[in-house]
Parts: sequence; structure tokens; C-alpha cells
Amino acid sequence: DVVRLIPEAKLLADSTGTNRLRLLIDVCVQCSNRCCDFDVLTKEGLFEGHVDVVTSALIGLFLARPSLPVADNSPLKEHLDVIKACAGAGQKARNEGMGIVGLCEWMTEVRDQFNDALNAVRTARRLQDR
Repeated sequence: DVVRLIPEAKLLADSTGTNRLRLLIDVCVQCSNRCCDFDVLTKEGLFEGHVDVVTSALIGLFLARPSLPVADNSPLKEHLDVIKACAGAGQKARNEGMGIVGLCEWMTEVRDQFNDALNAVRTARRLQDR
């Protein structure tokens, strides 16, 4: 998802050879810097294969992963939308004058979807924690 935000990424498809390598390195460094709190990865470190720099950047990406946004085409997107809707249902009911009875009815209707969404997120979390 982050790759689409980087202008150089659009040029990758048409590039070849040394120019492509330079663009790939630029895109990797920019992606890392956008996702992590610290700009650890450098073009030189990646090009010269500094294992400590590359490893530190990868660790930073793995630590940042849980807080990165979910892509629109991600299987988790639908589940997160259900969870967000349920989390905001109380305020929405209040703003729309739905009342507690209406809120409870709505929550009963989406109960199975909510449970499925929570299970999907838990499963994804377990896979990530391995």
C-alpha cells in the first residue's frame, strides 16, 4: 500500500538494468522511512548490503506493521469495518436519536458478523505473532 504513494514506484514497470536497481533501492528506502519511526535504512546501506542496517530496518517494519493501515483490497478490511461500526454504534445511535432499544436491536442483528470479524482479526494477529 505504501509503495503506491511513492512517485518512483510508478517508474519501476518501465525501467531496466542499473536504473531499475536504483529505483528499487529508492522505493525500498522510502517505504521503510514512511512506515518506521526512525530512518534506519539508507540507499548506501541497502546497495552495499550492510546486514545490520537492513536487519534493523526489517525489525522496524515488523514492529510498525500492527499500526499500518489496512489496504482496501485486504481480506481484513471488511472485518475491521464491522468492528469500527460496532465501536461507533453508541455515538451514532445517540446522534440519530435511535435510543437504547434501537441500538440493542442493531447490535443483535450484527452480532454474528461482529464475532466473525473479531475472530478474523485474532487469527491474523496470531499469525503475525508467530
